Amino acid sequence: MFSDTGVTMGRRIWIGVVLWFWVVCLAQASEGVHWSYVGETGPEHWGSLAEPWALCGDGTRQSPIDVGAALPARLPPLEFDYRSWAETVVNNGHTIRFDVAPGSTLHAGVNRYRLVQFHFHTPSEHLRWGMPAPAELHLVHRADDGTLAVVAVWLVPGRWSGSTFSSLWGALPTLEHQRYPVRALRIDPEDLLPARRDYVYYRGSLTTPPCTEGVEWFVLTEPVEVPPGLLHRLGRIMGANARPVQPLNGRTPLRSR
Repeated sequence: MFSDTGVTMGRRIWIGVVLWFWVVCLAQASEGVHWSYVGETGPEHWGSLAEPWALCGDGTRQSPIDVGAALPARLPPLEFDYRSWAETVVNNGHTIRFDVAPGSTLHAGVNRYRLVQFHFHTPSEHLRWGMPAPAELHLVHRADDGTLAVVAVWLVPGRWSGSTFSSLWGALPTLEHQRYPVRALRIDPEDLLPARRDYVYYRGSLTTPPCTEGVEWFVLTEPVEVPPGLLHRLGRIMGANARPVQPLNGRTPLRSR
């Protein structure tokens, strides 16, 4: 005969197993759900396309935002230690993503994050006083506890900046779901950063489904100049892939000084 404690523990384990199974089923079901940036599968409908994406519609700490009204604050400097190159590139139908080899890190105060990938949006997702940049780069990092930190970089037309942009020009896959290795091209994420590393910080979410919240955002305030032709090529391949800005809902973005 089981004791009351044993029965309670057994029920908890059984409930946990059922919940885990249900979450896995929902996640698998949502993998095949089509979403886009326009029409009936566009951003205003993401929250209703799949149950795991509910935060896209009713979340309160969503991204992107307009960072123009950020308040000055004493924030720790961002320390980039990028020592590895992009390994592969993929056109996943929503963006062009470069997956990065292990070895590159970001330090923000006592927090340490590993760079895992970077990708692009045209036009920019984050605004400044209502104005977008032609494009935005997202460098996605992950901490040991799973926390995501994304460094956003505005891209504007200008002069060539480093050999990485020359490599990027020929490495952009034009076909959906096209993937290939690019390590030999030596695409260095360090070349994608501006000289000044001032930033706006806020806590938000992924800007694509499932719109998971709890993401640490660092939006660099100095843009990076890139060849106008590269911006045009990105836009032609990806199309417009920027989620509209989301309400602050009481959040106060902070600007480093």
